[in-house]
This record gives sequence, C-alpha cells and structure tokens, in this order.
Amino acid sequence: MTHIGHSEKVLFMRIFIAVLVLIFSLQSLTKSDDIRKFEIEGMSLGDSLLDFFSEEEIISSIDEFQSDKNYSVILISKNLKKYDAMEFHFKNNDKSYSIVGIAGGVFYKKNFNKCLKKQKEVVDIIAKNFNFQKPYYDEGNHPLDKSGKTKFFRYNFMVSPKSKFYDIGISCFNFSKELESKGYVDNFNIIINSEEYNTYLSKIGL
Repeated sequence: MTHIGHSEKVLFMRIFIAVLVLIFSLQSLTKSDDIRKFEIEGMSLGDSLLDFFSEEEIISSIDEFQSDKNYSVILISKNLKKYDAMEFHFKNNDKSYSIVGIAGGVFYKKNFNKCLKKQKEVVDIIAKNFNFQKPYYDEGNHPLDKSGKTKFFRYNFMVSPKSKFYDIGISCFNFSKELESKGYVDNFNIIINSEEYNTYLSKIGL
C-alpha cells in the first residue's frame, strides 16, 4: 500500500476528525463478545500492522496532525477493496505496531441515500453475526457545524459488559453546502477502538 498525498490527507483528516468529535462514553449494558473477530478490510484490533505493511510504509504514512507523544495514526487510501480510506492507531512504544484503533470511510458525493443504505447493511451484518446488544441510534446536528445544517446519523455498539465506551461506531455524515465548498464530502464511516484506547481518548478530551 502507498501512503496518501497531501490533498487527500486533508480530506481524510476532516472526515475522521468529524467522527472523533462525536465520540462519547456511556455505561455499558451489553453482552460480552470478542471485538477482535470484527474485521475491516481483513484487519482487526490487536493485529500487527507489520502483517500488512512494511515498517517503512507505516512510518511514512504517519499523520503528524492526529498523532501525539503516546499514539500514532496512519492514513491509507491505496489498494483497498471496500473503503476509500482507512485509519490505523497504534501505541508509539509498541514495536509490533498492534492496532488499537481502526476506521474506514466511504465517500458518497451527491448520493447521501446510498450512504444510509451502506450503513444499514453494515449494522445488519453486525447484528446477525455478533452477540451484541441492539445498537444505540441517534441523529442530529453535527457539533462541527454551528449553523446546524450538517447532520449525522449514527449507530453505536458496545461489546464488553465492563466497558464504559461504545466500541463500534457506524455513522453517515451529510455535510452542509458551506462545508462541502471547503472540501468536506458526505460519507459513511465505521470506527472501532480498544477499551484502552477509548480510555485514553476520553482523558485527552476526544
């Protein structure tokens, strides 16, 4: 795989930042299951990035904007089968580059209904194949857009009965014309984080 160019990186950062703005914690009420069995493009939490990329590819794909002193983020857009872009998170001192967070995005320019269809398909697949509780659904104005014209539609799944966070988030974003003129694109997005990483994001206010 090849890391993304500057213009693509700006767009993908906007998409994933939009997702991070909506992350929040709640008390878990769900049955236990193994989230590591859930795959995006054949990759799961706990997998080593070295099984899919060379160390040189990983390092050259690091997004400095989203990375910090504790965790790094890489953005990938090439050679993907189902997603237009993917994001991987790993701990900086982990020499095996184990995945602690993974996200995939699909862009739906001028075709938001197709995004909602994709969202329903993925939610149904999870409900059918995993022993998770019925997902929590919400929709509303995206806090990124103070005009109230940008909307989000979101399903959240919890996995562990001891978790304080949603483990899987599946969202569709319908951006306002104003944000579209700035490069934002309507998109489907799925994000999966480990409990440890969710705890860290909560501590730093994400």
